[in-house]
Amino acid sequence: MTKKIVNSSFKELSKNLNILLTFMKEFLSPNKREMLIYIILMGAALCISFFKNMIFGYSLDPSGMGYYSIVITVSSYGVLLQLGLMNGLNRELPVALGQGKKERNLNLVGESTSSVLLIQTFFLIIYFIVISLISFDDGTKESAFFLAGLAVIPSQLLSMVMLRLRAEQRTMAFAILHLLTTITTVAVSFVAIQYFGFKGAIWVLITVNLLAFIIVTIRYLPAANYLYFNSKDISYLLRIGFPAMLSSLVFALFFSIDKLFIMRFLSIEDLGLYQIAFLPMVLGASIHSMVFQFLGPKLLFKFGAGSSLYSLYKEALKVSVSIMLLMAFLGPLIIFIIESVIEVWLPLYSEALPLISIFYVASIFMAANLSDIISTASNKPLIIFCQNSVLILIACSLFLFISIKPIIWYAYAVLILQLLKLSSSLIINFLIVKNMKSK
Repeated sequence: MTKKIVNSSFKELSKNLNILLTFMKEFLSPNKREMLIYIILMGAALCISFFKNMIFGYSLDPSGMGYYSIVITVSSYGVLLQLGLMNGLNRELPVALGQGKKERNLNLVGESTSSVLLIQTFFLIIYFIVISLISFDDGTKESAFFLAGLAVIPSQLLSMVMLRLRAEQRTMAFAILHLLTTITTVAVSFVAIQYFGFKGAIWVLITVNLLAFIIVTIRYLPAANYLYFNSKDISYLLRIGFPAMLSSLVFALFFSIDKLFIMRFLSIEDLGLYQIAFLPMVLGASIHSMVFQFLGPKLLFKFGAGSSLYSLYKEALKVSVSIMLLMAFLGPLIIFIIESVIEVWLPLYSEALPLISIFYVASIFMAANLSDIISTASNKPLIIFCQNSVLILIACSLFLFISIKPIIWYAYAVLILQLLKLSSSLIINFLIVKNMKSK
């Protein structure tokens, strides 16, 4: 009897080991290895980005962090200054490569880069003139707005390099570049802050973005045809990209409108405290970006190669649910770590502690929202633009109502808005896919 039990146990153990070995063999296949390494590299960059504001906050007081927040927030609207060319390229490049049109790819990159530089330079000149005509009662705040303008073009150039790497399915190179630029920016900025305050961090960001664009473009990417220009190509990219650009602009406004109201109605110190409390939202944005940058081009590539929109929708939905479950499971630990770091290392920001858990819940909804993949593939950016526009109107009304309230009210407002955005996005994507299937 004992011998039978032992033999049965041995067989069961052998069966389980075979299942485990089969799983490991499949998991360590070339494609899965690439995904694992990508996740590790992007995860490392995510962790560094996540703690970046804490690292800077160690040397900056709340007012210094507030000025830093002004630069980052205002420069994020630089997407408006390229009229949608980059947005159109983001859709067209992976689709063209999926169709095997390599020469068209290089032509599109060349003419788009040149056009973006010309357009953004023109609009930035106007921006600087307007800023110089405004009377500021705070000279440091004025310099922050000027630095925001200077940061736009270098950021756009780095985005071009990242876009090309993603479109060419060079996910490993993309992850390595992202990690290197993140480490370099944070490490050098921490030193620069000791001597130049928040301005040091911005100058480092500008320099790193420029160097990354120059080095990667010259040494690691196929030479684009920068002297090539076809007005039909530019018109096409503007036509498909301008609505997406407006949608991106509205998204940027949706993500940062709370800070604009704080800039207007509360103190610069409140803005600095809010910037630190906003860390969970940075985590959510980073996770969303990491997943979108890996999954987006792959799904668009499949779509260009003939996959149905419904199959893209199902895959994106599975990833969204997985993100929500994982972040919910890790939530207590992440909140504990953030609060502990603030209590021990950033005592000047202790007033931000009550906001952390509120922002973390909001970050889950933000990270799981992958609706842009479906709207981009279906070439229906106007729908998402209308959605975001309605949400902006709701946000403006909400923040205007609580404008002079303590910053914790702003945190609850952000939570409500992110929940509205995710739920409405799921409904819209379902309707888009259902409509495409019925045709």
